[in-house]
Amino acid sequence: MPKLHLKRTPQEEAHYARKRQRKQERRRREELDDNDGPGPSDYAKIQAEIEEARFREKMSLAFEDDERLDSLEARMNDFAHVPMRWGGTGSTNVYEGDDYPKMDPLQMDDEEYAEWVRVGMYRQVKTHAQEYDESQRRKAEKAAARAKRKAEKEETKRLEKVMEEERQQRKRERESRRLDFARGEYDSRWKVILATPNDAAQYDFRDIPWPVASKAHVSIDDLTSNAVTSFLFSSSIDEQKKDRKDKLRETYLRFHPDKFESRLMTRVRESEQEQVRLGVGQVVRILNDLMQQQ
Repeated sequence: MPKLHLKRTPQEEAHYARKRQRKQERRRREELDDNDGPGPSDYAKIQAEIEEARFREKMSLAFEDDERLDSLEARMNDFAHVPMRWGGTGSTNVYEGDDYPKMDPLQMDDEEYAEWVRVGMYRQVKTHAQEYDESQRRKAEKAAARAKRKAEKEETKRLEKVMEEERQQRKRERESRRLDFARGEYDSRWKVILATPNDAAQYDFRDIPWPVASKAHVSIDDLTSNAVTSFLFSSSIDEQKKDRKDKLRETYLRFHPDKFESRLMTRVRESEQEQVRLGVGQVVRILNDLMQQQ
């Protein structure tokens, strides 16, 4: 039986086209690397040429230094003269100003050349001082900018921390209000149940006021130690130890197995009684642990 070939979708055609293109480009780069890359002998030749060029450059600089020193010594030994700037009240500095760069030292005599060199050195020192001052100013500006960015970053962190603390405080306040409302509803439902005649109503598991924050449907899995503790005890530091003991005692009397059986179990639907007994036992065990901790 011949092999069945299905027609490719446009997305598959585009994928295979990109794959072929990448493969061709990778093959082209490998060919270029193989053709252009020098071998070991070429590297040795290039290294030798570099060393030869460095040696010739060093020799050229050495010859230039010797010639410059010989010329300077010859000029200094020719004669001694009084520089123009020491020549008295009649001496003038013709090289101050914008004409200095335009002067040609080859057309000067010895005295003019000496003055020209002095002015050049003075201008170089002055320029260096200005460059130094400018570099110090730029350093100061950069340091000020870094200090400003650091201060802004620290202020941003401080504001973020303040905002986070405020957010957590609002969250705690909302949670506190929610629990206060749930506790009030919990007490009201118990009062209604205890005031209702025994044959007036039939309750399900969800109708029992369990000591946890109100939910649409409470199950046994919701009756945890953390849930019962946070519901019964306020997070306020002003809550006294006696208040906690009173809450534990009141809750324990409501869910005491014998009292619960005699007062409420007869009102629970028969199909829900086993589930309610499990919930009552779970609450009583949690209350016993909390009372031992107190």
